[in-house]
Amino acid sequence: MSLPALDNLVRGWPANRWRVLDSAHQKRNLAEYEGYLEVEESTIKELCTLVPSLIADVHALMEL
Repeated sequence: MSLPALDNLVRGWPANRWRVLDSAHQKRNLAEYEGYLEVEESTIKELCTLVPSLIADVHALMEL
């Protein structure tokens, strides 16, 4: 995947989707490095909704 294609993916996704992914990443880091883990069920539901569309978008870009 080229850098311009990845840039297009980033620009094409709404900011609120990236915030959900960033929040999940930060919580994972807290769990791994500080031993603190608190994940709400709503966060897991949001991730389960977002991740398949992110995977599909990445696959589509890889086919270009």
